[in-house]
Amino acid sequence: MKQCPNCNAVVEDAARFCTACGTPFVTEGEQAPAAPQAPVYVQPMPQQAAPTPPVAEQPMSWFKFLIYFALFLGAVLNVVNGFNYISGGIYFVQTNGQVSAEQVYSLYGAALKAVDVFYGVVLLAMSAFGVYTRFRLAKYKKNGPTCLYVLYAAGAAVSLLYTLAVAVVSGVNDLATVVPSVVVSIAMILLNRTYFQKRSALFVN
Repeated sequence: MKQCPNCNAVVEDAARFCTACGTPFVTEGEQAPAAPQAPVYVQPMPQQAAPTPPVAEQPMSWFKFLIYFALFLGAVLNVVNGFNYISGGIYFVQTNGQVSAEQVYSLYGAALKAVDVFYGVVLLAMSAFGVYTRFRLAKYKKNGPTCLYVLYAAGAAVSLLYTLAVAVVSGVNDLATVVPSVVVSIAMILLNRTYFQKRSALFVN
């Protein structure tokens, strides 16, 4: 056993360092070995995620009105009107029961009935597309607003084409009654486009 010259601790003869203070033992003609150093542990700096820019909160009242009421109501009305045009019952409804489909078709021919049936089928298709549009918007799908614009545009175009077709096959020009609805549809497209452009960050799915 030998004694450490620095702290007087007793260690084994074969030891090259003091187990108490770490002082190296040097014999004659030998260079002192370097004292062992404990590895330095450097704690890594935590990585911070890049800050996301704040999204301005926009009121969503119109959006809720669309998905919970307007689009469903439009789909129901299109179904009712679609079946009325296909069956010819639309004339009974429009005249409060004074004129039947048979009277109208006997006067204007089978061509008008064909136009009515085709228009009724298109209305049923638009009803299905309206429901599809509603769920695209409700799920914040990227094409949801576009589907809404298409729905409004299709409604205006189909109504205008039907009125023109009726004028051709029957000679009854009722174009003045459909112009306001076309103007309203165009206005709705423009207003909704502005509305959803301000909320485009929401529709990214």
